[in-house]
Amino acid sequence: GIEVNDDTLAVEVIHDVGPNGHYLRQPHTRRYYKTEFWYPKLCDRRNYEEWEMMGKQSFKDRVVARVHDILATHQPSPIKPETEKVIQQVIEEAEARVQTDEWINRKPND
Repeated sequence: GIEVNDDTLAVEVIHDVGPNGHYLRQPHTRRYYKTEFWYPKLCDRRNYEEWEMMGKQSFKDRVVARVHDILATHQPSPIKPETEKVIQQVIEEAEARVQTDEWINRKPND
């Protein structure tokens, strides 16, 4: 994974470089560019021949397959009872407001 701390976030470097600068000459970039990178899981980095040999799956195909996998296997963490209680209170308050709000109960041209 990618380490996240004050140094790796490089907020000061971002500020120093500014909106029109670049990071290639920054010592921070040279210190971290080999270890702090991210490869998106759905992007295919193979060359054309390898991609073709592996069935030429498009990005859309990979996304759809991943969605199906998530829907088939994901087990959400249960909501804590105290959180569920707060959610229910918010829902009840919103429902009560909708029923009493003048704008929602108006007739056209009122």
